[in-house]
Amino acid sequence: MRTNGATVNTVDDTYPPLPWVDWQQGFCDYRYNFATRGVTYVCVYTQGRLAGYSYVQYDWSGANIHYTSDSYVYYWDASGQLHQTWYSNDYTDSAPMVTLGPDFSGRLSVQEASDAPPIVLEATVQFEPVDLRFDYVGPSCGTTPAAPGCFELHEHTVGVMGYLSYGSWPPFTP
Repeated sequence: MRTNGATVNTVDDTYPPLPWVDWQQGFCDYRYNFATRGVTYVCVYTQGRLAGYSYVQYDWSGANIHYTSDSYVYYWDASGQLHQTWYSNDYTDSAPMVTLGPDFSGRLSVQEASDAPPIVLEATVQFEPVDLRFDYVGPSCGTTPAAPGCFELHEHTVGVMGYLSYGSWPPFTP
């Protein structure tokens, strides 16, 4: 991957034969690479409406990311006694910050064991600023103590985002 004229991340994953995944109707697997801070997903579809297609996804974190969550949980045991507790998680995933330019280029080279030359795809994605906020509080959370099944989710993502497609998904079949 390149931005601002510099290579910012590379990964080289070699997969053994992929395991069959029923719900995907194909052979799929994933790898997390601690050295590159990325994860690859690969699916080769052999049955169903996607038969003959392959899917490759790469997720990468090139920044400092702070995860935090707090959960209040209560439950009644078999004797009817109420138990209450807080679960808190606070985790920072630190990495050297990468300054992204107005575009981001990626190159993907895929080679099956029996392929002579690899298949190579290259693309450049134009970035746009993004400030996404999502807040959800379930209706059952309005009582004290909260009703069973109470669920809240608060998320805030700020930065730049881009999207690129190498074709239609799912593929159109007449």
